[in-house]
Amino acid sequence: MSKRARKLMRETAKYIFLTAVGIIMFKYASAYATAQRGREAIGGEYFLLLLPVIYAAVADIVHGTVREIAKIFVYWRNERRWRTSRYGTDAHAAHVTTPGEKPTDAHSATFAQRNGLSAIDTRARRSGYGAAALPDR
Repeated sequence: MSKRARKLMRETAKYIFLTAVGIIMFKYASAYATAQRGREAIGGEYFLLLLPVIYAAVADIVHGTVREIAKIFVYWRNERRWRTSRYGTDAHAAHVTTPGEKPTDAHSATFAQRNGLSAIDTRARRSGYGAAALPDR
């Protein structure tokens, strides 16, 4: 049996189980509600028959929310990795240093020399203003 067929059978069994539980709970809730009201009436216990539909909707919302939070976390982690540090060094310097070492201005100067930029050009590029505000390569 293929993996897809097993997954389909598992999902089908889950929804059959939820339907059975909903029907059983409905029987008990209906009897209890009739005893409380003293007459036969339609009330909130009928929502128990929709248990599989409610489960599917809530599961979809929860899975979607978890996926979005994971995307936000990955984006935040990547932005944090490439952001200019508070010591005034650029993103490349933060990337090329070893984890235990703080990036220094020497790293930034090395990046500027490799790319043919002066210190003034590097500062202007970091600030984002002026003709020298070049994109990182």
